Amino acid sequence: MEKFVTIDKAGRLELPDAICEALQLAPGDKLELELDLTSGSVTIKPRRPKQSLQRERRVWVYSTGEPLPAQEVRDAILETRDQRSRAHRSRVP
Repeated sequence: MEKFVTIDKAGRLELPDAICEALQLAPGDKLELELDLTSGSVTIKPRRPKQSLQRERRVWVYSTGEPLPAQEVRDAILETRDQRSRAHRSRVP
């Protein structure tokens, strides 16, 4: 595997194919850069989104990766209850 890359005039660098294949990188993927000033090194890590559907305690859970604020959750629950209550009242003679 190549150890050296060159920065072009636009400030870009091209990762060797072997590295892209090993990390399964594709055009448009996001990379996280970490700078260590004491050693003068830069670490590059792929930034992959968290899987949106995962199993938690024997139940499949959909997650956007970002926790919702508590007030937003409460509002969504109250709105859903209100909609169900209205739908139920309209069906009862």
